[in-house]
Amino acid sequence: MEKRKIGVDIDETLADTMIWINRFYNFYQGTNFVFEDYKTYPLWETWGITKEKHNLIIEDFFKSSFFESIKPIEGSQEAIRILSKDYGLTSITSRHGSIHHKTLGFVRNYFPEIKKIVSNGGRNKKYSKLDVCLENKIGYFIDDSKEIIEECAEGGIFCFLMDKPWNQNCEHENITRVKGWKEILEKLNAN
Repeated sequence: MEKRKIGVDIDETLADTMIWINRFYNFYQGTNFVFEDYKTYPLWETWGITKEKHNLIIEDFFKSSFFESIKPIEGSQEAIRILSKDYGLTSITSRHGSIHHKTLGFVRNYFPEIKKIVSNGGRNKKYSKLDVCLENKIGYFIDDSKEIIEECAEGGIFCFLMDKPWNQNCEHENITRVKGWKEILEKLNAN
């Protein structure tokens, strides 16, 4: 692993995706969910629907103006610009292949300093984000998924876990929970 390489997830790390998924779901389903309601990441558990119905809703979301409204997480663009001066950056996403061109467009538009974008296959994951980190000799990884971060931490990657309602109770010596990008910059500068 090279400490000078950072892997970065997209959704809820670089992009404010969950806000727009929630708005989309509430608008079309007549519900009133708020961000804090999402205590687990399988959204169908919070929504009280089947995985199959969830998948159809998410496909509709990808085609909607709500999806097109996604913007960068506060502080992420400036932090990526700063980090790109000292670190090689790779975006590692589990986004579905059907939106790969939109994902590339988002990253290239808002984060041109990220030169490499790797998808591990979306719902039909071909390999894990840990595999991507190891293959690319990434020393640091930033994500919001408790399960993914735990796997990467167990695999020897130092991880920053973006604090979200669905990733509580996650501890490991290689995991540092952070509230945002300012905190990531501070902790990386301390190393």
